[in-house]
Amino acid sequence: MLTRRELSREFAGTDELLELAARRLATRFLDRVEDAAAAAGDPLEALWAAGETYLRLALRHPGGGPVAGFATAHGPGSESGGAAAAELAVRAECFFANLMAAIGLPQGPTIAAAWLAALDGFVLRQRRTPRSVEAMLDALARAFALPQPTPAG
Repeated sequence: MLTRRELSREFAGTDELLELAARRLATRFLDRVEDAAAAAGDPLEALWAAGETYLRLALRHPGGGPVAGFATAHGPGSESGGAAAAELAVRAECFFANLMAAIGLPQGPTIAAAWLAALDGFVLRQRRTPRSVEAMLDALARAFALPQPTPAG
Protein backbone atom coordinates (compact mmCIF):
# COMPACT_ATOMS: atom_id res chain seq x y z
CA MET A 1 0.00 0.00 0.00
CA LEU A 2 1.29 3.41 -0.95
CA THR A 3 1.25 6.31 1.46
CA ARG A 4 0.03 9.78 0.55
CA ARG A 5 3.60 11.01 0.54
CA GLU A 6 4.66 8.28 -1.91
CA LEU A 7 1.70 9.09 -4.14
CA SER A 8 2.49 12.79 -4.12
CA ARG A 9 6.10 12.07 -5.11
CA GLU A 10 5.02 9.75 -7.93
CA PHE A 11 2.18 11.83 -9.37
CA ALA A 12 1.93 15.57 -10.00
CA GLY A 13 -1.59 15.62 -8.63
CA THR A 14 -4.91 13.88 -8.37
CA ASP A 15 -5.66 14.54 -12.04
CA GLU A 16 -2.56 12.62 -13.12
CA LEU A 17 -3.45 9.70 -10.87
CA LEU A 18 -7.03 9.64 -12.16
CA GLU A 19 -5.76 9.82 -15.75
CA LEU A 20 -3.61 6.74 -15.15
CA ALA A 21 -6.51 4.84 -13.58
CA ALA A 22 -8.81 5.79 -16.47
CA ARG A 23 -6.19 4.73 -19.01
CA ARG A 24 -5.78 1.31 -17.37
CA LEU A 25 -9.54 0.74 -17.17
CA ALA A 26 -10.11 1.78 -20.78
CA THR A 27 -7.14 -0.25 -22.03
CA ARG A 28 -8.47 -3.39 -20.34
CA PHE A 29 -11.91 -2.63 -21.75
CA LEU A 30 -10.60 -2.38 -25.33
CA ASP A 31 -8.35 -5.42 -24.88
CA ARG A 32 -11.43 -7.47 -24.03
CA VAL A 33 -13.36 -6.11 -27.02
CA GLU A 34 -10.44 -6.95 -29.32
CA ASP A 35 -10.09 -10.42 -27.76
CA ALA A 36 -13.76 -11.13 -28.47
CA ALA A 37 -13.25 -10.19 -32.11
CA ALA A 38 -10.09 -12.28 -32.38
CA ALA A 39 -11.98 -15.35 -31.16
CA ALA A 40 -14.58 -15.03 -33.93
CA GLY A 41 -14.53 -17.14 -37.06
CA ASP A 42 -14.67 -14.40 -39.72
CA PRO A 43 -14.60 -10.59 -39.95
CA LEU A 44 -18.39 -10.16 -39.83
CA GLU A 45 -18.65 -12.38 -36.75
CA ALA A 46 -15.72 -10.45 -35.28
CA LEU A 47 -17.57 -7.16 -35.75
CA TRP A 48 -20.65 -8.48 -33.98
CA ALA A 49 -18.63 -10.13 -31.20
CA ALA A 50 -16.75 -6.89 -30.62
CA GLY A 51 -19.95 -4.83 -30.66
CA GLU A 52 -21.71 -7.13 -28.23
CA THR A 53 -18.73 -7.23 -25.88
CA TYR A 54 -18.41 -3.43 -26.04
CA LEU A 55 -22.06 -3.02 -25.04
CA ARG A 56 -22.08 -5.67 -22.31
CA LEU A 57 -18.89 -4.39 -20.68
CA ALA A 58 -19.93 -0.75 -20.86
CA LEU A 59 -23.37 -1.43 -19.43
CA ARG A 60 -21.80 -3.00 -16.32
CA HIS A 61 -20.43 0.41 -15.31
CA PRO A 62 -22.65 3.21 -14.00
CA GLY A 63 -22.55 6.04 -16.49
CA GLY A 64 -20.96 3.89 -19.19
CA GLY A 65 -17.49 3.50 -17.70
CA PRO A 66 -14.79 3.88 -20.34
CA VAL A 67 -17.42 4.62 -22.97
CA ALA A 68 -18.22 7.94 -21.29
CA GLY A 69 -14.56 8.90 -21.69
CA PHE A 70 -14.47 7.82 -25.34
CA ALA A 71 -17.66 9.72 -26.10
CA THR A 72 -16.33 12.96 -24.63
CA ALA A 73 -12.84 12.59 -26.10
CA HIS A 74 -13.98 13.80 -29.52
CA GLY A 75 -17.06 15.75 -28.54
CA PRO A 76 -17.68 19.27 -27.28
CA GLY A 77 -15.21 20.10 -24.53
CA SER A 78 -12.88 17.34 -25.72
CA GLU A 79 -9.89 19.08 -24.16
CA SER A 80 -11.30 18.01 -20.79
CA GLY A 81 -11.66 14.37 -21.89
CA GLY A 82 -8.02 13.68 -21.13
CA ALA A 83 -5.21 12.41 -23.28
CA ALA A 84 -5.93 8.80 -22.34
CA ALA A 85 -9.56 9.02 -23.47
CA ALA A 86 -8.55 10.64 -26.75
CA GLU A 87 -5.83 8.03 -27.43
CA LEU A 88 -8.14 5.16 -26.64
CA ALA A 89 -10.97 6.63 -28.69
CA VAL A 90 -8.61 6.69 -31.68
CA ARG A 91 -7.58 3.09 -30.92
CA ALA A 92 -11.24 2.03 -30.84
CA GLU A 93 -12.00 3.86 -34.10
CA CYS A 94 -8.99 2.26 -35.83
CA PHE A 95 -9.96 -1.17 -34.55
CA PHE A 96 -13.53 -0.90 -35.82
CA ALA A 97 -12.35 0.72 -39.10
CA ASN A 98 -10.12 -2.32 -39.70
CA LEU A 99 -13.06 -4.64 -39.05
CA MET A 100 -15.25 -2.62 -41.44
CA ALA A 101 -12.54 -2.82 -44.12
CA ALA A 102 -12.14 -6.57 -43.54
CA ILE A 103 -15.82 -7.15 -44.30
CA GLY A 104 -15.53 -5.00 -47.42
CA LEU A 105 -17.40 -1.88 -46.41
CA PRO A 106 -16.35 1.22 -48.32
CA GLN A 107 -15.39 4.25 -46.24
CA GLY A 108 -14.41 2.06 -43.29
CA PRO A 109 -13.22 4.90 -41.02
CA THR A 110 -16.41 6.91 -41.54
CA ILE A 111 -18.64 3.93 -40.93
CA ALA A 112 -16.55 2.87 -37.93
CA ALA A 113 -16.95 6.33 -36.38
CA ALA A 114 -20.73 6.09 -36.88
CA TRP A 115 -20.74 2.53 -35.46
CA LEU A 116 -18.89 3.69 -32.34
CA ALA A 117 -21.20 6.70 -31.98
CA ALA A 118 -24.17 4.33 -32.09
CA LEU A 119 -22.63 1.99 -29.50
CA ASP A 120 -21.78 4.92 -27.23
CA GLY A 121 -25.22 6.43 -27.71
CA PHE A 122 -26.95 3.22 -26.67
CA VAL A 123 -24.80 3.00 -23.55
CA LEU A 124 -25.13 6.64 -22.54
CA ARG A 125 -28.93 6.65 -23.09
CA GLN A 126 -29.54 3.35 -21.31
CA ARG A 127 -30.92 4.96 -18.15
CA ARG A 128 -33.37 7.07 -20.12
CA THR A 129 -34.28 4.48 -22.77
CA PRO A 130 -33.52 0.98 -21.47
CA ARG A 131 -32.95 -1.66 -24.15
CA SER A 132 -31.54 -5.15 -24.12
CA VAL A 133 -28.18 -5.75 -25.75
CA GLU A 134 -29.96 -7.93 -28.28
CA ALA A 135 -32.32 -5.06 -29.19
CA MET A 136 -29.33 -2.73 -29.55
CA LEU A 137 -27.55 -5.19 -31.85
CA ASP A 138 -30.72 -5.63 -33.90
CA ALA A 139 -31.02 -1.84 -34.28
CA LEU A 140 -27.38 -1.70 -35.42
CA ALA A 141 -28.00 -4.45 -37.97
CA ARG A 142 -30.93 -2.53 -39.43
CA ALA A 143 -29.24 0.89 -39.35
CA PHE A 144 -26.02 -0.34 -40.96
CA ALA A 145 -27.69 -2.94 -43.22
CA LEU A 146 -25.42 -5.68 -41.90
CA PRO A 147 -26.45 -9.29 -41.44
CA GLN A 148 -26.06 -10.66 -37.97
CA PRO A 149 -24.37 -14.04 -37.59
CA THR A 150 -26.76 -16.91 -37.07
CA PRO A 151 -26.54 -18.47 -33.62
CA ALA A 152 -24.72 -21.78 -33.44
CA GLY A 153 -26.83 -24.73 -32.54
